[in-house]
Amino acid sequence: MLRDESMHKSFDEGPLGRQLSAVVSSAVAKLVPDRYFKIGVQVGLRAGFFLQQAEQAYLLLDNHEQDPQTQIIQIGSPERLPFGRNGVDLLVLPFVLEYSQSPHRVIREACEVLAPEGYLAICGFNPWGAWAVRRFFRREEGMVGFLSAGRIQDWIKLLGLELKGAQMRFYRPPISNEKVLERMKFLEHAGDRWWPTLAGCYVLVAKKKSFIGLSASVRQLPKRSNQNRPLTARWSQSCARTHDARIRPLGAKP
Repeated sequence: MLRDESMHKSFDEGPLGRQLSAVVSSAVAKLVPDRYFKIGVQVGLRAGFFLQQAEQAYLLLDNHEQDPQTQIIQIGSPERLPFGRNGVDLLVLPFVLEYSQSPHRVIREACEVLAPEGYLAICGFNPWGAWAVRRFFRREEGMVGFLSAGRIQDWIKLLGLELKGAQMRFYRPPISNEKVLERMKFLEHAGDRWWPTLAGCYVLVAKKKSFIGLSASVRQLPKRSNQNRPLTARWSQSCARTHDARIRPLGAKP
């Protein structure tokens, strides 16, 4: 499960997180097809919003406390998503794998809840970028480790997903001075051309095939009960019973 949300909270509270979220959100928008998605789910990272194309957008947070701004109850972990099989059309995991003890399980769970032809977007920190250097000097509480884009692509392929696009992003140093970050925006264009391997993060977008032939590791998962894991159309009511909480689409009034 996610051990701590300190890094995600720092995204919400500081200029560095806002700048990173804006860059990554733009990359996701470019890589995800401009089409209709009925159900979109974002796991964590309140500072960025990646579900502009979804008719019904949901933000899934940890299950400790209520978010004071969105009034969305934090109800679960990415290792066990509160959705039925094939119930999500667009799923975004922004900097989630770095905080999980079982990152492969997170992706496997995402693959299971994705609908056929659904899209999965994964944002992660580059182990060879400036953020990795920062990690040696400032250990973030709850962070388990960085995973390379190549490893994530291998896992995606093994699970039967089709990689549709990838981008390296954020070439500015990981500092919290907003004025300096603004002045260094030119590095985004220069980095793409001259030193892409030194990017701070990457964005991968994959598609679930219509009749996906999942690997043996996925097929051997325990059978998911629709009573405990309802289809997305009625998951809000079920979550209220199971977690003693309710989920509201982003932007909805209490």
